[in-house]
Amino acid sequence: TSTRDITMDMNEKRKMFNNESSQGSTKEAKVSIDKKVYTIWNNKGGVGKTTLTFHIATQYAKTHPTDRVVVIDMCPQANVSSALLGCASKGESDLLSDIKHDKVREYFGEDLDESQDYFKSISGYLLMRVHNKQPQWDPTKYLVKVADYNKNIPGNLFLLLGDDTLELTIKQVEFLRNKPKISDEDKPWKEGTLLIRSMLDKLAKKYAKLNVTGLTVFIDTNPAFSVYTELAVAAADKLITPVNADDFSRAAVNAMLANVYGYDFNPSYEDVCFREQKKYVFSYRAPEEGLVLPRLHLAINNRVTLYNFRSSKSFNAMGNCVVNALYEAYKKKPEIFSTTDIPKENSKYCFGLDYRMSKDDFKQRFFHELKDFHKTAVHSIHTGTPLASMHSSTVLIGDTKDQVSKEQVTSCLENVNQIVRML
Repeated sequence: TSTRDITMDMNEKRKMFNNESSQGSTKEAKVSIDKKVYTIWNNKGGVGKTTLTFHIATQYAKTHPTDRVVVIDMCPQANVSSALLGCASKGESDLLSDIKHDKVREYFGEDLDESQDYFKSISGYLLMRVHNKQPQWDPTKYLVKVADYNKNIPGNLFLLLGDDTLELTIKQVEFLRNKPKISDEDKPWKEGTLLIRSMLDKLAKKYAKLNVTGLTVFIDTNPAFSVYTELAVAAADKLITPVNADDFSRAAVNAMLANVYGYDFNPSYEDVCFREQKKYVFSYRAPEEGLVLPRLHLAINNRVTLYNFRSSKSFNAMGNCVVNALYEAYKKKPEIFSTTDIPKENSKYCFGLDYRMSKDDFKQRFFHELKDFHKTAVHSIHTGTPLASMHSSTVLIGDTKDQVSKEQVTSCLENVNQIVRML
């Protein structure tokens, strides 16, 4: 405990608490800003979730300077945190550890005479909420202004740092979700599952009091559909799904649909041997608990990994297999897809009625290809330099200098801008 905390008297603590309380109870009429939350997820590794999150978040922040843009790193590997902070190519950097150990102090108790410190990270935030000791908490205390550490990043982009202790912390969240109900109004599973969403709701209210036009959030995820991925999905308004053009991505798309939207996409789950177990899985329990599930907004075909190993013809054929799988899902349950640019005269589509897009229209609306997303995008993420800021002709990755093609930078940036315009 620091000297400052020892000498702080009770009146000062009460004043601090009362200020936070009064801020939280300011007229609700003004509490209204545009809030959009995108979770980037596919339960297949290596499809470019982190790369995509880095590029669309940084470019969105650059092109929307009056918005607050927040990246939430929900993967224990914390790769998008390393990329944004500019230390992805620096090996065993201590920066992430230093930031998370700049802990957040929360006060609680009848006279606010008790305190506890939490990591400035996703784990610290979740653990604080699970403990549920403090009457008031400020979500901004857990966020990092990325430009303070990496001058290449726009100043309106903030980060909820990833943390390798997330695997431990999430066990506490799961314990909270599985608490027995004390009354019919008690909903521990729902409250635990919405811990990220409730943070963002509170953040939006706080930003509404500032000169901020909107809050846009991008959540990077782990491939596994673990509890922390469930929290990421439950927080989102819309899903962005990176895919590769291969048979595995088609299977992963079907698994993703089953995990989030239910057994229509995997009839095996309806087998009698799963009769008791199915009520515990997310796709069944979320609707039962009254959660509003996100809608599929975009599928991004990342050609980086496989492009050099397949002929263009076979690559396109594989990509069409993924499109076909998604289009079949659309025909089966159109209500799980985003409808932001459906004409008003076709608004009945929102209720899953008669309106259907053709496959070509569906592909144009929901499917985007990063056909020129080659090593330039990798250079960018490893140096923590957004594409729009890549002005040098060479980059240093480790001890190796590599050439940067300005033509590829321009092409990659236009690809990213096309996605940003679709958000």
